[in-house]
Amino acid sequence: MKIVISGADGLLGRELALLTARNHHVVGLIHSPVSKPIPNVDYQVMDLAKPLDLNQLPLSVDVVVHLAQSSRFRDFPGGTRDTFDVNTSSTLDLLNYCQYAKGKKFILASTGGIYEGQNRPISEAGELLPSSRISFYFASKLAAEMIAATFRPLFDVSILRFFFMYGPRQQPDMFLPRVIRRVYEDQPIQIDKRGGIRVNPIHVRDAAALVAQLLSSDSPAVMNVAGTDVVSIREIADAVGSLLRKTVKYELVAESQDIVADTSKMFDYLPSSQMTPFSIGLEEVVRTLSTDLGH
Repeated sequence: MKIVISGADGLLGRELALLTARNHHVVGLIHSPVSKPIPNVDYQVMDLAKPLDLNQLPLSVDVVVHLAQSSRFRDFPGGTRDTFDVNTSSTLDLLNYCQYAKGKKFILASTGGIYEGQNRPISEAGELLPSSRISFYFASKLAAEMIAATFRPLFDVSILRFFFMYGPRQQPDMFLPRVIRRVYEDQPIQIDKRGGIRVNPIHVRDAAALVAQLLSSDSPAVMNVAGTDVVSIREIADAVGSLLRKTVKYELVAESQDIVADTSKMFDYLPSSQMTPFSIGLEEVVRTLSTDLGH
């Protein structure tokens, strides 16, 4: 099978490339050269904020997996052009490429952040954030979803909405590394009287195993991707404090709604028994990050 993976050196892209390059021809699109290339991956340096260069892509492909996203997604309004170009425009470019190269499947990485929070598990049919409150980043992801869906008459399109994916190579400005850093630096963790929102994070290796499974399987048009363990912010911070031997400081804020995914569709493809318990995944990330912090 010939697979094109955008964002092939990102958190999820690298794990997916590790899994698939053993048995498939993998073309990895990357923004800059890789320091530790994976054997058998054909890396192509490509700025997805610019029009797609078809000369760098194979003439035929079986599956396109679009995982790349703008690194400037938090920079508003300064990063809006880059965010739109990478998250949305490049989605259209890669969809057109998939059709041109006679691809059979297109997998798009989206986010559970487009849902309205609620205090029960959110299904794929859950209410989405209204236009009056959606951020530019989430809007760019939702726009990419809508564009991708229009190509379903041409090939299989699967949209994966990830909830709080984490792993030891994660960028420091993401959810779990931020919590760990705040505990390490004795900064207060904001929670409501319930202990903060509840989430069900998924380890990147589990997410990669799911995507690898979907490469050759029929899959739902939209699927939530999250972990088995539901934990509150307080439970996460307390566990981090125990691992770092730190007393966690808390700051009480207004109550907010949970962001827990209903993963019943996902477990048809990746049994819950095969997934990483959050306590084990958290310890791995804390150990990696605390080394960087000098603990």
